[in-house]
Amino acid sequence: MTQLNAYIHFNGNCREAMEFYKNCFGGNLQISTFAGSPMESQVPPALKDKIIHSRLEADGMIIIADDMTRPGVVTVGNNISLCLQSTDVKDIEPYFSKLAQGGKVNQPLTKAFFGVFGIINDKFGISWIFQADR
Repeated sequence: MTQLNAYIHFNGNCREAMEFYKNCFGGNLQISTFAGSPMESQVPPALKDKIIHSRLEADGMIIIADDMTRPGVVTVGNNISLCLQSTDVKDIEPYFSKLAQGGKVNQPLTKAFFGVFGIINDKFGISWIFQADR
């Protein structure tokens, strides 16, 4: 089953924002930093305590967030993506192909340490993140 969630990119204040959202919505908050992750050796020491992935689940809502690590500057308006998640990449591959038509593939569906991951901007400029466990 594929699920649609909000994915927010922050510029260094992800932990503060996600703790605020947890106070607003309640639920279960999980936070992972670069330190201790397979990406730790690939980031400068100043980024080790930054958030590589966080997830807040509350009352059927899911908010996913990170501290922006891609080149560029986070600005309000370009820091929110729609995220399609599934346990199996076969569920999201058709959506990836269809949404990429006329758009731009920023990251093809690629295996990563946490599963399969990809990013596109559709032909309307909307950012889509795809993630599957396998």
